[in-house]
Amino acid sequence: TGSVLEIGVEDAITRIQALEQQLQHAKKRELQALHFAASAGSRLLQKDRDICQLQEDLLRELSCSQSLQEELLEKTRIIAELQDKLIDAGSSSSPPSGVHRLC
Repeated sequence: TGSVLEIGVEDAITRIQALEQQLQHAKKRELQALHFAASAGSRLLQKDRDICQLQEDLLRELSCSQSLQEELLEKTRIIAELQDKLIDAGSSSSPPSGVHRLC
């Protein structure tokens, strides 16, 4: 019975050592997975920052475009008023030569 007990204890020790080794490998894989997740998260955050920057740039460009359109409309209105004044200042039947209404 002593030898059977010794064999059982040796088997248990061997099994425990194998389980400890598996546990170490599992911990190593877990750390690798956490590192990969952190790296992927970092890349996603950078992409998110890039998208925000592009959105800011787009809003700035749209605002500039809107300002230019408003300026163009104002200048077109001024030109139309000046044309009306030129026409009114000349004969009411025909505008001065070379003057054509834009609006």
